[in-house]
Amino acid sequence: MCVLVRFTGQAAMDTWGFFLPALARPTAKSRPKHKPKPVKKIARITKAPAAAAVKPRQAAKRLEGAARKQDAGGKAFRLATVCSGMECPAMALEALGANFASAACCEANVACQNIIQQNFKTDALFEDVCDVNLKGKFPDHDVLVAGPPCQPFSKAGAGRGMDDDRSGPFVSTLELIQAKAPKAYLLENVLGLRGGKHKNFFRLIIKSLKLMEAKGKKYKVFFRTLNTIDFQVPQSRPRVFIVGLREDVVTSGFVWPVPSKTPAANLAQFLDPKTLAENHKRRPKASQTTACKNVSKAIAVIKAAGLDPAKDEHIADVDSTNVQIRRNACPCLTASRMRCGGHWVVSRGRRLKLSEAMRLQGIKPERIAFKGVVSRAQIGGMVGNGMSVNVLQAVLARMSHAAPKAFNGQIFRDKWSATLN
Repeated sequence: MCVLVRFTGQAAMDTWGFFLPALARPTAKSRPKHKPKPVKKIARITKAPAAAAVKPRQAAKRLEGAARKQDAGGKAFRLATVCSGMECPAMALEALGANFASAACCEANVACQNIIQQNFKTDALFEDVCDVNLKGKFPDHDVLVAGPPCQPFSKAGAGRGMDDDRSGPFVSTLELIQAKAPKAYLLENVLGLRGGKHKNFFRLIIKSLKLMEAKGKKYKVFFRTLNTIDFQVPQSRPRVFIVGLREDVVTSGFVWPVPSKTPAANLAQFLDPKTLAENHKRRPKASQTTACKNVSKAIAVIKAAGLDPAKDEHIADVDSTNVQIRRNACPCLTASRMRCGGHWVVSRGRRLKLSEAMRLQGIKPERIAFKGVVSRAQIGGMVGNGMSVNVLQAVLARMSHAAPKAFNGQIFRDKWSATLN
């Protein structure tokens, strides 16, 4: 039974309190006697740093042997999600065959709450992660997965970072981790969090998480940029993932999932069958002037490349000034685009269908019942905001190899990436 918990208390005011230990200067007693080594610059976003002091191939072979010995099937562990959206973490764990129970979800959007209540079982549903009373009410859990609002760090938004009012849930999520001390956590956000003008804040986040003590426990912290298209789903969606494993449950080195060496699956497999009425000559409504111009521009570009817009599958983002075209793949799905109909499928002469967008997020459309619960625009926004289920599967599987105790002894096989299949 799901219990919706509402709070009316005052939201936390000091959003910087969590970072004070990382910002504090060392005292005379804590200052090291030796000269500290200079801090190395973070590598470019496209070159993710090594996650652990172990060679990935060697570790993957060792962990693959362990996976054969122990599969999912242990006692159910307790999952909590924050900024839950349409519960992509739960769908990822279902696909992995995990034995788990939902301890709590925390989601402010009413439409998302309706989807959760209609499609998932959870012990409690909270509304506001920023509420000062939440830490005392939120139940204990083993694994926490969170995707705080990305607008403060997104290129598509204002990019105001911590000056954005919507950054509160991010900091409150970190404070919740510190208060509840889950055995493992996984955070996801846009690429902008890690680079550009936000890179110093990202360093502060990582440093704070490494220094953090939660109920006397510390965490091993790892981060990397992963793209949905590298895990057999043809959507270009780079996202930053932060993994935290409590030191007392870690049994082996954490190894990030390795992108598949084979190309992403054919885009046509993710689209509904083509009808006789669909063709590349069709255009958006005349009132959508920017989209009409960009569709014509996209077709001209495709033809100039020596390709056939009627046969070669392309999806284009035609609703901005600069049209984005992807061959045999989809540009990044966003909430704003999906609320308004979605990207343009060139060979079909139409917008992306909701079922197709779900598949491009690794979601099985039949898993979510939404008719009569929320509108088409609302569910479209959830899909555009969601975490890619296929990437979550890959990362959660690797977390289970490094810290089986966090999942009550369950170890999952990763069917998406290049190793541990």
